[in-house]
Amino acid sequence: MAVPSGQAPACLASMGDRQVKAQSPVNSPGHQHAREGKTWDDSCANLGLPFAAFVVLLVGLSYTDFGHSVTKYVYNNNKDNLQSSSSATPEMCKGGFYCPKGVRAPVECPSGYFCRPNSYFPVKCPSGNYCQRGMDQPTACPLGTYCDSGAQRPALCPSQYFCPDAAITPQDCPEGSYCPEGIEAPVPCDDGYYCSAGSDRPLRCPAGFTCRGRVALPVPCPPGRFCPEASPHPPQYCPPGFFCSGASAYPEQCPPGHSCKTAAIMPEICAAGLYCHSQTEDPILCEEGYYCPKGSWDHVPCSVGKLCREGSEFPQVCPLGYLCTQGNEDVNTGNPYEPKTASP
Repeated sequence: MAVPSGQAPACLASMGDRQVKAQSPVNSPGHQHAREGKTWDDSCANLGLPFAAFVVLLVGLSYTDFGHSVTKYVYNNNKDNLQSSSSATPEMCKGGFYCPKGVRAPVECPSGYFCRPNSYFPVKCPSGNYCQRGMDQPTACPLGTYCDSGAQRPALCPSQYFCPDAAITPQDCPEGSYCPEGIEAPVPCDDGYYCSAGSDRPLRCPAGFTCRGRVALPVPCPPGRFCPEASPHPPQYCPPGFFCSGASAYPEQCPPGHSCKTAAIMPEICAAGLYCHSQTEDPILCEEGYYCPKGSWDHVPCSVGKLCREGSEFPQVCPLGYLCTQGNEDVNTGNPYEPKTASP
């Protein structure tokens, strides 16, 4: 049955007053009417297949508009929630943190590593520096400490070593210096002390040795001089009347019967006709009336009947015709060769 131009069928007019519910694309108006116990109008039923196709097209358009409206509603309803849970523009990872791919929150940089701004993985702390948790750049090791690669904190420099600024490993203490714990530079040995390589403290120079000018080992005191223990002064000359044979801590007294000049290495025995007291620098000439054998520490008086001239080593027998009393050449004239007048 054809529909007159300009006039809608009665069934379409009646459908305009009803609310079409779009349950699913397969729900046709015929199904809806069948569930509601309704039947088509005769006018619609007589329209035949062309009319049925027209109705299906009309319902499909209505369903499309309905779905668009629902989708739009859901988007508008959740718009604020979507914006609050995600961001259209990612934020830069701040220093001290790193942000791997796909994380929702930055991760704090671990100890032994540093994380510059916008890092996506931590970087191991370089040698000579240390990195504590959450640092954005390494910190140089302070004086007196050292830091290996990946150090979390500075390590105190051990004794017998020194650690300059930003040290990677402790350095050996050189000879002539000493290095206590936590030192940044070797300490020079003072005069009167010696320091071998790797010393943690200075050692006192022993008696009979000299230690000057940052020495590694003590130096024996030279002959003719003496060196007290831990003396900061240069070796001193032996004074007169004393001798210093070598490696001497103090001067030794010149023994009796010997003489010792300044800086004497060994005592010299007194020559014949001379005598030497203790601590004598120069021998003394034996006087008249006395004799002095070699090595004499004092002069010896001439005995009776003996003749002793000045510088005599031994007494001589008084010649015939002369009188020699103890300690005198001649009681009358003092001349042993002048004849003496005999008394009656």
